[in-house]
Amino acid sequence: MVLWEYDNAKIQIDDLPNGKRYITVNSLDQSRVIPTKNCVTSYPIELIEQILKIKGPDFLIDEIQRDEDRFYLEWRFRKNLFGFIPKSFFDNKKFLDFGCGCGASSMILARMFPKSFIVGIDIADDLLSIAKLRAKYYGFTNCRFILSSENNLSTDLGDFDFIVLSAVYEHLLPNERKTLLPQIWSLLNPSGVLFIIDIPHRYFPVEIHTTGLPLINYFPDRIALAVARRWSKRVKFNESWASLLRRGIRGGHSERDYANFEQ
Repeated sequence: MVLWEYDNAKIQIDDLPNGKRYITVNSLDQSRVIPTKNCVTSYPIELIEQILKIKGPDFLIDEIQRDEDRFYLEWRFRKNLFGFIPKSFFDNKKFLDFGCGCGASSMILARMFPKSFIVGIDIADDLLSIAKLRAKYYGFTNCRFILSSENNLSTDLGDFDFIVLSAVYEHLLPNERKTLLPQIWSLLNPSGVLFIIDIPHRYFPVEIHTTGLPLINYFPDRIALAVARRWSKRVKFNESWASLLRRGIRGGHSERDYANFEQ
């Protein structure tokens, strides 16, 4: 058994007879909400510890399940990709996983298309450290990861047959949407396809992505910020509007978003 205390939470890891591990996360703060508290994983201790260090105890289990739970992300990938293009068309192709974060989406693509090559790119070096550990754990040789700046993509990426933005668009700031999307589009081969998937709807009655509050999607920015600071347990009392936008509070799917993309 491994027992850690981290950021006012207790993490217990028990080895199972089948070689896997059972993780339990319990907060020592009664007012704190941890979305998912336990899971079974095949991850080694080194990888679990790195995820805990970067993502914290609140999202340790969630991050593991993004990769290992086939009904979390992978089924959505299959639905969104194969709903438009036959599976055979993805073999021996080059993918860009834009905003890959900790690499769960890249691991899924590498498993789904072992004959293709996946390039994961993100602006956060600490998240990429998890992605690299995941690829090392699986022994994947068909993916690599690149650190990028916020407003400009690397100039030596080359062309791609498919580009995937999975739960990424809502985290781009308004000015980034205007500058980055044309750059991303320019990396596609003439017959390539850009997939923008898993975007929270801008006008859904409950803003479940960032604050968990109802009706806040309909408020002007200044009022939405005040309400989020006052009533959401997920938002700090002094958190800035720019921080909430980065976390995805405004989602996507508005006419303004599409206008920015067309420009």
